[in-house]
Amino acid sequence: MRPPAESWPTCRAPRGEDKTDYAGGVLKEPGQAFFPVDVVAGLQNGQTLDTTLDGRAPRKIAGAVITDKAKCGERCTVRDALAKSSNVVMYDLVVNKIGMPRTAAAARQAGVPEAVVIGGEEKKLLVGEDGGTPNGGLSLGLDTAQMRPLDLTTVYATFAAGGVHHKTHFVTKVTDEAGNPLYQSTKSTASAFHPDSAKSKAIADQVTTVLKDNTLCPNAVCRAAEHDLPASTAIGETSHAWTVGYTDRMAITVMVGSADASKPANDSTGAPVRGTGLPKTVWQRFVERI
Repeated sequence: MRPPAESWPTCRAPRGEDKTDYAGGVLKEPGQAFFPVDVVAGLQNGQTLDTTLDGRAPRKIAGAVITDKAKCGERCTVRDALAKSSNVVMYDLVVNKIGMPRTAAAARQAGVPEAVVIGGEEKKLLVGEDGGTPNGGLSLGLDTAQMRPLDLTTVYATFAAGGVHHKTHFVTKVTDEAGNPLYQSTKSTASAFHPDSAKSKAIADQVTTVLKDNTLCPNAVCRAAEHDLPASTAIGETSHAWTVGYTDRMAITVMVGSADASKPANDSTGAPVRGTGLPKTVWQRFVERI
């Protein structure tokens, strides 16, 4: 698959005068859309797609009780865990076999920056309290996995480009009234997951194969995810939902939610937004139009 020509973080803002930059100005938990990164970290550190773990749920792992909607069984391969989005297996894989630092490193290799500026304040990404090691929630795309929709798009663009990371930028060129260039972005690429580009491609292609075989979108790779509101709120409410993926031309992310993480994301009927619902519809229609 050739590198995508463009990367598009496509976000739905609430109605009204909200001027929030929903692509690069908010931090959101990617949820299960982060699972491909877990798999990359596993492939880099001695695991394979055929590595088996106990996928039964709920399970207590390293003191945390992990629940799961996926039914992957007692001997669940990493391949099946990614296909079925198994929380239990991904948590076990990262916490007990890989470690959070290596998983965070894989995300950075895919394009997640060390820090971003949100609302005029620098925010470090993929770190725990006081800038330390992220907690196990990283494996599930929770809390310490927060990133901008733009960053998640970059991660998936790296998979689409066969393990090549393209430097993210918004503006390609700025000219004056006479057409003279005032600014020109420079193309910067790097082998993401291994110094040897062939080995980096092999890692990315393994992930892409699983994603492609289990895609929600015809003729494209796409994954759906959502982030639930805290347990104290109504059961089933989400703060935001995603559909993220790529075609052979570009990587695209759709996020439905608001800047206020405490507000539920609902569709026009008032029902909680799920990644397989409104975000997926927007994602597909966007691809069809371009």
